[in-house]
Amino acid sequence: MKNSIRLLKIFFVVLLFAGCARPMVALDDVNENHTISKPLTKDQMKESILEGAKYAGWKVRDLDPNTVRATYQIRSHTVHVQIEYTDSSYSLHYKSSNDMKMYCTKSESDKEKGLVVSGIQNCPGDMPPYSIHAAYKTWIDQLNDDIQTSLASK
Repeated sequence: MKNSIRLLKIFFVVLLFAGCARPMVALDDVNENHTISKPLTKDQMKESILEGAKYAGWKVRDLDPNTVRATYQIRSHTVHVQIEYTDSSYSLHYKSSNDMKMYCTKSESDKEKGLVVSGIQNCPGDMPPYSIHAAYKTWIDQLNDDIQTSLASK
């Protein structure tokens, strides 16, 4: 009986920790292009991106007339996203990060040696990571939702 209770307690502790673990997401699944059917000017598109980013808690700076860099920081984690836009579309692409778990490879057999923490280690040869901590997808999805909300009000 005592062993059964002990095993049950161990099972619940393992289940608790497993529930806290967040999976990784492939950056190819997160980098997105969005086309807008509503006629807008390029200035309106940029304004919507800036409003959406601000509402989602991102800081934005201009890189060139068609591109902005958005930065999100929470606790020790920082991510940088490049947003390219025209009058009818915009795209969100991972640029860099600090203190985010990433895999540099998609090969299952190389996963252990491919795990890095950005800002501490980088992928070999400055290649972009293959996958990143799932929190990144949550933050990007919120950014995109807020941009879409801002676009809908135009």
